[in-house]
Amino acid sequence: MKKTDKTDKVIKLQEMIDGARGIVKPEEPEKEKKPFSKWLIEPFDDRGELDLTKQIDVLKLENEILKSRLDLAAATVTKLEQKLFDAEKYNDILKDQAQLAEIALDVEKNKNPK
Repeated sequence: MKKTDKTDKVIKLQEMIDGARGIVKPEEPEKEKKPFSKWLIEPFDDRGELDLTKQIDVLKLENEILKSRLDLAAATVTKLEQKLFDAEKYNDILKDQAQLAEIALDVEKNKNPK
């Protein structure tokens, strides 16, 4: 029974040490990456307890930041539209090539019937 008591004490002591290590050295959470859409709509408010003039200046700055985010979003949408257009154009080319290949195959089949 003394062996069991000693083992229990060792286990409890180990748990206490592990707990103390957890308090002293907490795990650092990974930095969370925000999706682009959340980043765009996230408000930028750093006014705190400013006087009215400073609040106006901050709001003007915030307005400029939002405009730049909107410009960035618009540029991204334009790039995506262009990529979509290019992909559709490439798809049309592939369809045309497939149709030409089928016509050529039909011509060859008609020339050389088995």
